[in-house]
Amino acid sequence: MGSSTHKLRICLLGTFRMESGDREVPTDVWKSKKALALFKYLVAKNGGKAPRDVLIDLLWPEADADESASHNLHTTVYFMRKALKPYVTDVQSCVRYSNSLYWFEPGEEIWVDTGEFVAHYHQGSEMLVDNPLGALEHFARALELYRGDFLAEDLYEDWLVGMREHYRELYIDMVLKGANLLAKHRSDYTMAVRLCKEALNHDPYREELYQAIIEYLIRAGRYSE
Repeated sequence: MGSSTHKLRICLLGTFRMESGDREVPTDVWKSKKALALFKYLVAKNGGKAPRDVLIDLLWPEADADESASHNLHTTVYFMRKALKPYVTDVQSCVRYSNSLYWFEPGEEIWVDTGEFVAHYHQGSEMLVDNPLGALEHFARALELYRGDFLAEDLYEDWLVGMREHYRELYIDMVLKGANLLAKHRSDYTMAVRLCKEALNHDPYREELYQAIIEYLIRAGRYSE
């Protein structure tokens, strides 16, 4: 998980979770469900800027973008910053606003699992040919971060669908590449099969996983399985 040098760690892979020090931040710090929803959205955008009107439509889809809706958004931002204040030195520096745009900048104090997950994916992919065992190490570290589907508790939020599929595809790709490296460079067919079977818990209909499992079982001489 995130380095101990980070004051706050945010996990989006699986159910939402925040940790400060060695302790999980209790969910009751979020006095407003809208504030939590807004925070998830801004963190998930990974620095991308969100217009005020987009956030209003996200949080109050039935409301018009009038003065009362703007007031509701300002109030929600206030509650969001208030919930974060005990855990970061400068809330204003991580929850930013300018020209009717809001965005999140984690800086050095805040660690987000998706950033490290993607970084390990790219580093491992770049090392596949020249340093396969190094690539395997990066994939293993990334796979440890994947506790489940992206923000798994928010099943019916439309804005999450594309992101959820994106991170799941990266996960499956790393599983398949990692299993292949285990089989090719370590002849560790047992672990290769285990990796693929674990991935089936997240994507039970992925044909490539079944094909890989069959291949590694055959290589291991485990024909009865």
